Amino acid sequence: GATHRVDPADQDVLVDPKYLMNEDYAAFASYLKTAAIYKCPADKSMFFDKPKIRSYALNAFLNWVAPAGGGDFYLSPTYVNFTLGSDVAVATPANLLQFVDTAPNWVCHSAFAVDMRYSFYHFPSTEHDNGANLSFADGHVEYHRWRDSYTLEMAHTPFVTHENFAFTPGQDLIWLREHATVKR
Repeated sequence: GATHRVDPADQDVLVDPKYLMNEDYAAFASYLKTAAIYKCPADKSMFFDKPKIRSYALNAFLNWVAPAGGGDFYLSPTYVNFTLGSDVAVATPANLLQFVDTAPNWVCHSAFAVDMRYSFYHFPSTEHDNGANLSFADGHVEYHRWRDSYTLEMAHTPFVTHENFAFTPGQDLIWLREHATVKR
């Protein structure tokens, strides 16, 4: 399986279910009573010989707070960072990503960040016939197939950096941007 390379101090966050099930760490802990809901059955990825506990990440524009030192450079002041549930009304909830099936090598933060300027921050999963299952703010779930060779290649590339430049964004990055947030 794939192995994610991050600072070893972050190991527990990727492999210990308490980070999903304990309300001290997880905003959804009181609602979601099993860690398995966060893990795609097709994701066999490991971190230091332990299975990772999570495959899905929340759209970062849904009020994600970056961990210390993680930075929030991708949160542009010209786009909405939805801080309250009612804020979603300025968008079309049926088009606004909520949870993203993340490429196994790219699961790190609890958020799936979409850089609105010039690069990919995370890559979506391609584990299901070059596509992924995605949930939206209105509650529906759908399958989306990725098309760009860059997306398909990088989804299987070991993690190196979060700045994966796409100065000429292909249709996949454009689609992610159109579904991550809206302009102010």
